[in-house]
Amino acid sequence: MQAPILRALPELQTKAPRPKVLAADDNVGLAEIWSFVLEDAGCDVTIADSGGGALAAVAREAYDIAVLDLQMPDLSGLEVFTAIQADNADVQGIIITGHASMESAMDAVNRGVFGYLVKPVTPDALRVMVERALERRRLTVENRAMLSHLSALQQVLDSALKAVGVADAFQSISQVMVDAMGVDQVTLILLDEQGNLVTTAAYPVEAEIYEGPRLRPGEGFSGRVFAERQPLQIRDIRDSSVRSEILRSMGIRSLVGVPLLSGGKPIGVLHVGTRRTRVFDDSEIRLLLSISERIGLAVEKERLLLEREAHRRELEVAYQRERRIAETLQRSFLPTVDVGVPGIAVAHLYQPALSEAEVGGDFYDIIELGSGILGLVMGDISGKGLDAAVYTALTKYTIRSYALEDPDPGRVMGLLSEAFMRQANPEIFTTLFYGVLDVQRQCIAYVNAGHEPPILSRASTGEIERVCSTGPLAGVIPDPGYQTQEIPFHCGDLLLLYTDGATDASHDGTWLGIEGLEHLLRTRMQTDVQDTLNAIWNGIGEFAHGKLRDDVALMLVRACG
Repeated sequence: MQAPILRALPELQTKAPRPKVLAADDNVGLAEIWSFVLEDAGCDVTIADSGGGALAAVAREAYDIAVLDLQMPDLSGLEVFTAIQADNADVQGIIITGHASMESAMDAVNRGVFGYLVKPVTPDALRVMVERALERRRLTVENRAMLSHLSALQQVLDSALKAVGVADAFQSISQVMVDAMGVDQVTLILLDEQGNLVTTAAYPVEAEIYEGPRLRPGEGFSGRVFAERQPLQIRDIRDSSVRSEILRSMGIRSLVGVPLLSGGKPIGVLHVGTRRTRVFDDSEIRLLLSISERIGLAVEKERLLLEREAHRRELEVAYQRERRIAETLQRSFLPTVDVGVPGIAVAHLYQPALSEAEVGGDFYDIIELGSGILGLVMGDISGKGLDAAVYTALTKYTIRSYALEDPDPGRVMGLLSEAFMRQANPEIFTTLFYGVLDVQRQCIAYVNAGHEPPILSRASTGEIERVCSTGPLAGVIPDPGYQTQEIPFHCGDLLLLYTDGATDASHDGTWLGIEGLEHLLRTRMQTDVQDTLNAIWNGIGEFAHGKLRDDVALMLVRACG
């Protein structure tokens, strides 16, 4: 019986392993109760009756969660957690004590403990705390993978820009894929002029280029990936119809392929394989899809290749001028295309305060969500320079990823806040406004996570309103409980989004403030929305006598544009 070809996204669901929990208390009976509760909740639990016993257990295997009594005869729960965390950075700690104090609670927080419970602990309280700790661990691991994948994508882009021709690009990119995904084989298959799918490049087996079979769309594994335009994978090619004798001779077992698209049309297939039997998870397949997009660019028209080469030269110049790196990165994260949603006009600009590298974390984004729906993002990341730029990228693409799945602002902001909470650097957080403009319903659903209140100008009355904060800064507290709010947005209404660099403009000790920005919006209205925004920006500069204290990001949105 042949192994089935599996659709990689989203139908393929793999059964997750049971979480491993270590429960340590010198009261063995109490530890057994914890074990019973958590086993019933789907965890595998190991019991230890002392701090030394807990350390002996972690020497044998790694745990996801450590539930530790604060006061044990030999070692305290905090000492045990610190020792465990030194070898397992992802472990989440829950301290349980019968003698709670502010000092011990603060000590636990400072050591990175996730939860702190006071005896007697109810089964529900323990179960909920462990569930939340597991979710935090999952998000931490996913975030690290995301950052790794972002780094891999940057390397792929650099390789594509530096390469001469598709084959040269493929060799560099395939090495990145081998390192990032742990695969043993990479193959590029392109559609030739006769309509056949032909192996064009392969890593590490060059012979496959000459000996690989020619397939018709829909024929074989690669033909199906091409025809169906979606990722497919096989757990074990030994029981499949895969024709390549070279892959079989290499000992390749598992295979996953994604289509290469250009202008929305399939032009080939990219597939990778491993010598061990495995299932590729969604994040790996999304990385492969992203890489396939880069490879697809490499086989597009010469105009795009020349454009890319010019962009590479611009990047090289920027990298040689170290003080401009952060600004270059910051600008690369901002929207560069016009909004294609009928009935909406959007203008935007970003202006750094200084020319040196220490730029801030101001950013904005515009997300077309289909059917007359537009996502509006304005935020400010804590920190300066490259750190701010890196987290700006993380924030932008995290919001885009979640918004394309379900754009509800409360949900998206909550997930983003969780992503920030799992960061190793607790000083990183963001103020953020995220709104979803629905042209047909004439409204904006939004969450304002501690950001400067957007200014709303009503066309019908001429009144000015402020869209105030609806929740705390993202990444500051767990479970912030963001709730989606909604305001009407009718034809002619204007919404001004901005960062604090605008209101912080000053001269002679006088601040522009939100009142000054409202005055500029009211008095500098133009027919064209971009002209209006430019006039507001000029007003800010005039007020500050051309000397800005901080970066400024502005976005102006008008209904019935």
